Amino acid sequence: MTALVLCWLLPLVLVWRVGELGSPAGAAAPVAQLPALVRVAHVAPGAPPIEVFVDGQLAAQGLPFGEVSGYLPVSPGVRALTARTDDAAADALLVEAEITLAPGGLYTVLVLAVTPGEPLLVLEDVLTGPPDAAQVRFVHASPNAPPVDVAVPGLPPLFANVAFRTVTPHVEIQPGTITVEALATGTTQPVTDIPSIHLMPGGSYTLVAIGLVGAAPPPGILTLAGS
Repeated sequence: MTALVLCWLLPLVLVWRVGELGSPAGAAAPVAQLPALVRVAHVAPGAPPIEVFVDGQLAAQGLPFGEVSGYLPVSPGVRALTARTDDAAADALLVEAEITLAPGGLYTVLVLAVTPGEPLLVLEDVLTGPPDAAQVRFVHASPNAPPVDVAVPGLPPLFANVAFRTVTPHVEIQPGTITVEALATGTTQPVTDIPSIHLMPGGSYTLVAIGLVGAAPPPGILTLAGS
């Protein structure tokens, strides 16, 4: 399963000063904080489409497995995130958790819902990479898959021994269309297919391993651009 999400975001930065009318004499005029921007990816195996709320504000609705929402502006600070299956059943709740957002921050929240203690992964996104290269990182979000090595065939691994819930740093890579393989660490056994990926100069990408080995939904890659 592969979903390619191209999200080139040029957020509008609004900084304004509050007028002095009604302020105590000599008091500094406060400056408004920039909102954070948050998007949500459904990577909880076996869960039907979900709806997600951040502090009661709808962030995603009818989001199917292996897909990602658009960015939503959210006030910075500690925020309550709730994810439910997209129905009215009493057991529809998947996740209740808190996330901490910095002013002006850019985030992708992966809804895992594997156990109560591991419901989310929060990624800090980067919109662009180096001007003459691309950059890529890898996230292991397949709960029953072994640790993996991720490499361009015939070359040393880009990422080695990546375990479940691990988010690697970005690495620079030559732009163009590449093929990448994810192998069980230290073996030639493929864990999931990663289709050809087109990397633009200056692009920043995240490859997320999702699904289940030997079960449904099968293993796949969610490719996020601008992350």
